[in-house]
Amino acid sequence: MPEDREAVLRQAYRDAVAALPLRTRAIFLAHRIDGDELAAIADRHVLPIKAVERHVADALIAIDKALRRAGC
Repeated sequence: MPEDREAVLRQAYRDAVAALPLRTRAIFLAHRIDGDELAAIADRHVLPIKAVERHVADALIAIDKALRRAGC
């Protein structure tokens, strides 16, 4: 992948993450970037694990759609 294409991909990803609802973004980043376990995130946000799983799934879906719209 050419360097400029990688830059476009990185920016589209950052924009997609920034556009997530606040709670969804916080849960997604805690899980995918910080490596926190779902149970720990659920405890911290006072949510059932299934709700945390749904936030992560929603984030992945939104990011995928945004990347596709950006042509990535």
